[in-house]
Amino acid sequence: MRDDPNRRCGARIATIKPPPPDLRSIVECACAATPPSWLAALAERLGLLAPSGIEALRQLAAHRARYDAEAILRRAPRDVEAAARLGWQCRSWLRRADVAGFPMQHGSRVVGVRLRVTATAEKRSLSGCREGVFVPAGLEPGAPLWVVEGPTDAAAVLSIGLVAIGRPSATGGGDPVVDLVRELRPMSVVVVADHDAHGVGQRGATDLAVRLALRVADVRVVLPPGGVKDSRAAVIAGARREDFEGAAAAAEPWRLTAGGSHA
Repeated sequence: MRDDPNRRCGARIATIKPPPPDLRSIVECACAATPPSWLAALAERLGLLAPSGIEALRQLAAHRARYDAEAILRRAPRDVEAAARLGWQCRSWLRRADVAGFPMQHGSRVVGVRLRVTATAEKRSLSGCREGVFVPAGLEPGAPLWVVEGPTDAAAVLSIGLVAIGRPSATGGGDPVVDLVRELRPMSVVVVADHDAHGVGQRGATDLAVRLALRVADVRVVLPPGGVKDSRAAVIAGARREDFEGAAAAAEPWRLTAGGSHA
């Protein structure tokens, strides 16, 4: 399904450019461009305008004097591939090229497309769509699963080596997440709650954990490491895989009792 560039959503068809099959050949081709145009060439060949991927390329360019493929392949592909696994450059319905599109799934069907204007970070959804979950390509069944809020948070957590999906909002997407967990059968699930002032993210994470505890033996709720707002901010601030895993290890798993689930 990920190989099909045309996704029908309601009465509309969204044209989504899929991730490249061969990162090395595309990087080598882009590096043949004259600096500094190589960055634009690489982004265009990747079909990638997701903020995390573009930012990874910009940071790489700022710290490199030479424009060689090996340096990119050593330092950038994890961030770039993480974003490409979740969403791609979208055109057609908005008549503009600076929009990243992230398909939302429920089961095997694409039920919606979340749009993000890269210049302003403005968020939109394709009309006529329903909420689903942001599912990266190549998700591993049985692996510990991290549930975060939104596609860019999921891309950030993927970029540090964890298996992650994104729910559409702090309280939305419960049914698609539960159905996906039933299909994947992960050994554990960690729900990362956004650290917001009104506690909406924490309440939404708790409600989801209660439902997941009926299906997974080890379910935990954590806040992003470092006291920041969300998972993406934590990764930008330098949080690594072991920081997220340490937060999960310190959290109490949810238990099923006669009166319901509790931490």
